[in-house]
Amino acid sequence: MAIVDIVQWLESIGLTDVLLPFILVFVLVYGVLEKTHLFGLEKGKPKHRINGMVAFVSGFIIVAMVDVVNVINAFAQYFALVILVAVLLCILMAFAGKTPRKNSVLIIGALILLIALLYAMAWMGMMDSDALTSFLTTPIVAIIIFLLIVWGIFRPDKKEPEKKEPEKKAEGKWKHTNREEVEI
Repeated sequence: MAIVDIVQWLESIGLTDVLLPFILVFVLVYGVLEKTHLFGLEKGKPKHRINGMVAFVSGFIIVAMVDVVNVINAFAQYFALVILVAVLLCILMAFAGKTPRKNSVLIIGALILLIALLYAMAWMGMMDSDALTSFLTTPIVAIIIFLLIVWGIFRPDKKEPEKKEPEKKAEGKWKHTNREEVEI
């Protein structure tokens, strides 16, 4: 019962309404700013202080908007499901002896993310949930998604031209032009 009490206490002080959305927005904005170098470089490195301040302010602005926080909370449930599915797909690919390709993983992830976003919008009342459910749960859509996943995993690799490796010299030996090896 102690764990239940702790979770209820964290919920009462605003863990899911304030802290988690703030951390999510802060980390995403900071990561994007660090990667894109939007505010330029300082001695070859991104401007960490400016990026941190912009991410901090963005996090507080988002937390102040209650409707946006509700969408983030609704979307977070589906996002956790997307992460679980992605990990399971990677495990399936590892069992099949394949490594994930950037394009196939991005396409599958984008489809799953789009479906999760649509469900979050329906949960918030921005869309008709009955129409969305009837469209997304038809067997045709499920079969198409399954076939895309299987095709992305098992399609044949593109053949790359073979590269000739330069001839390696054995350590302590020197090769003559007449292909004799001489000890040094």
